[in-house]
Amino acid sequence: MGEAKEALAKWWEFRQERRREIGGSIARKSETEILYDQPYEDRKRIRVTGPFTVDNLSPHCMLATDDELPASEREAQEAPGPGQFETMILENLKTAGLQNTIKNERLKFDFLRPYAGLYLHGVGEYTEKDETTRHVAVCIGPEHGTVGPQLVKEAAKEAVQGIGFDTLIVCAFAFDPHVSEETKRYGKLTVLATRMNPALAMGDELLT
Repeated sequence: MGEAKEALAKWWEFRQERRREIGGSIARKSETEILYDQPYEDRKRIRVTGPFTVDNLSPHCMLATDDELPASEREAQEAPGPGQFETMILENLKTAGLQNTIKNERLKFDFLRPYAGLYLHGVGEYTEKDETTRHVAVCIGPEHGTVGPQLVKEAAKEAVQGIGFDTLIVCAFAFDPHVSEETKRYGKLTVLATRMNPALAMGDELLT
């Protein structure tokens, strides 16, 4: 029995020595690599966030001047963007006013501002000759196309919701013949179909 224990102890010592030799050989001849996907667990610490990364943008980025831009890019920058057509129409309305043929008077706005509605693009107020203040909504038709009764109907429905408006102005370069009938169907809401001059972009006034 004693001989067996002595033999086992020698074998175990030999095995440990062999493992140390193998480990030393690997350490001398192979590249080392730190494994971050197998961290040691420390239950005394609480991880609240991380790992952290630091990103940097070069401070030496030079912006090209307009003269250095390609012709196609300069044209894209100069072209009207989304909403610029409506903004231009509202600015013209605010500056030039509107000739109201129903009451044969020129309607001048006390204020007029853009409005992000579904069919309404602007809201404002104007004062009549008897000092009555009217709330007005503006619907602007397509830059290229004709406004039909359906657009007038949807804009009128939106205009009477909530606090409601007294007047709805529908602006377009061209109207469907049936629009005039549609504008008479909304009771207290006055609907003005306003034809815009094609030369509006050159400063001409809105026409009814």
